[in-house]
Amino acid sequence: MKSDTKHLIQNDSGVWLFRRRVPEKLKRFFPGLKFLKQSLETKSLTQARVKRDALNTQIELKLQEETSGLSLKNRFQALYTEMKPFYDEGRRMVREGKWDENFFYDSFDPDLQRKENDETYKAAYYSIVHNEVPERFRLKISELTSEWLKANEGKKDEKYCSTVQTASKFLIEFLGGDELPENVSPGYAQGFLDKLIEGGRSSGTVTHYKSKLAEIWRWGLTREKFSGTNPWKEVKVEAPSEQKEQDHFRNLTTKEARILLQATTLEAQGASWPYPFTTFALVRLLPFLGCRRSELGQAMKDQLQEHDGHLFFEVRKGKTKNAQRIIPVSPVIEPLLRETVDRAGESPWLFPEVGEAEGMTPSKALNSISSHISSITSNFEKVEGTKVSLHSLRGHFATALEEIGCPEELAVKLAGHKRISLTYGLYSKYKNKEQLWKYIEQIHRAECLEAWVS
Repeated sequence: MKSDTKHLIQNDSGVWLFRRRVPEKLKRFFPGLKFLKQSLETKSLTQARVKRDALNTQIELKLQEETSGLSLKNRFQALYTEMKPFYDEGRRMVREGKWDENFFYDSFDPDLQRKENDETYKAAYYSIVHNEVPERFRLKISELTSEWLKANEGKKDEKYCSTVQTASKFLIEFLGGDELPENVSPGYAQGFLDKLIEGGRSSGTVTHYKSKLAEIWRWGLTREKFSGTNPWKEVKVEAPSEQKEQDHFRNLTTKEARILLQATTLEAQGASWPYPFTTFALVRLLPFLGCRRSELGQAMKDQLQEHDGHLFFEVRKGKTKNAQRIIPVSPVIEPLLRETVDRAGESPWLFPEVGEAEGMTPSKALNSISSHISSITSNFEKVEGTKVSLHSLRGHFATALEEIGCPEELAVKLAGHKRISLTYGLYSKYKNKEQLWKYIEQIHRAECLEAWVS
């Protein structure tokens, strides 16, 4: 019987080498090479055959990947997901005495030829039967994250997905490499959160990262992408006492407001800045509407509606389900809003600079505007426990409503908050609720809006 030495040669020292012609479909991975060569580091023919077969298996798997157009892990996951329900149903039929074992396995795997010749199919088959996935087919954290992002495309907003990617990236860096999800124990998870806190990240940010990682793990476990438990359910964000209270956005002083208004005039903005009118308008409209930047910055023109001679701004979606609301437009800003509509021309967007930003999503364009405003406010007075940004202008709206005596329950509806205590308790500096009278029509009389009115 002829000895099996296919793809095997011996050097002068008697050590066996692996030698195989580079398959046509893999030549792009080995430019300039005609043959794959590797020392098997053994003089034993038996051991050389074992190592040769392992290398050939890797080559065949790569060939299957190139032929199918899917990565091996993705193909394995697709096969596993497709076959698992049939296996579970078959096991149920066996338990109930409706099928015998032989009939079950024949019906589950009728394509015996495919199982013999397709390594990925074979791996999926045996993984299901023996409940053990070979390590080369297991998803790592980065791959699990990519799978989650693909599955949730269009379901989660851009900011949510960006936070998921950031949390996953930081975790991989903490672990010192891309690990299998099942290798992340509660101890590692807690150590990761503690490290973020020690590095100066706020408890709020770390809590966001924890919740996103918990979501990825939950998603993967329920879809049997990997086995184990969800370690993020068992850990806590334990911030130092000085980090327990998050900074709040404070109102601008009249002097600061005037500086901001001057810095955002159309003349003051550089010619290269791509969002001049949006920046100009947001700074002047937000204190009178109380919107979140996204609610106004990403609005459509038809959200401005006239009823009984009055102009209203309809917030149709937002951060919470309470965000949907109608806001009467103050006479002070009505001319600017009408000019905004005129400037938009044929575009459906209220601010085409944002909605149709070249190479940018509306959300990223607004982030750029916020960063631009933050650079202007960075030199404003530092007050412990507070910060100043574009979001601060929303606080002026709440303060102005209280100043003119607007009932708190009405202010909550106008601001789109969940609970009553948030509006006055967080944003407003005044507690005088006795003087309750007209609201939006009189909002310009509020002292906190002096800079804008003047």
